[in-house]
Amino acid sequence: MYDEKFKGWTIEKKMERLEEILELLENANVELSSGVELYEEGFALLSMINKELEETKIKIEAIESDKK
Repeated sequence: MYDEKFKGWTIEKKMERLEEILELLENANVELSSGVELYEEGFALLSMINKELEETKIKIEAIESDKK
């Protein structure tokens, strides 16, 4: 669902959107249904960000091991 929405977004842009969502959930008087939608979107972004970071970590480790 959210994979297509965020396709082509950089990790930085995803993190910015996640920060926006957190601010909305923390500071705004959000209706329950809107809050749930924001939470779902934020969780999807967090999962995507974590996956990208893990993939980057693996690439860096592979580069470092090739240098040895």
